[in-house]
Amino acid sequence: MAFLWLFLCFISCNKKPISVVNFDELIHYKVDSLAANKKELTAILSGEAIETIADTLVINQFTELGFVRSLVDKSSHKKVKQVLTSNQNTTDNSKCMPIYRDFLILKKQNKTVGIFKVCLECSQFNYIDAFTHEERLMNDENSLILKKLLE
Repeated sequence: MAFLWLFLCFISCNKKPISVVNFDELIHYKVDSLAANKKELTAILSGEAIETIADTLVINQFTELGFVRSLVDKSSHKKVKQVLTSNQNTTDNSKCMPIYRDFLILKKQNKTVGIFKVCLECSQFNYIDAFTHEERLMNDENSLILKKLLE
């Protein structure tokens, strides 16, 4: 009986990797701490300003608010996706209170299809698409790989 309980607990604690929508463009926004107006960024950095992929009005204002926009090279798309969908990432988000300074906007034919809100300091991210809203904690290796890919 105890074995069955442990087995069921193990299965329920193991969450499958996030399924990310297909995309053809990946845009990275990173807050420029020197140029940003911190008062206006509070809702964005806490993650509250972007709750659905329809919140594109906020994203369109990122550069005005002090974010630096860059395109992630297509050769890195697969690796970024692998890091963020790894089954080594966990749902245990107790490392710290995230401050989302990095945003990855997934586009398909110029339309936003997914958003990753990322806190590289505590290795947490939040993924949103039309059907998904997931929070995860990256393992240290995945966090370092993502930092390097986004430099």
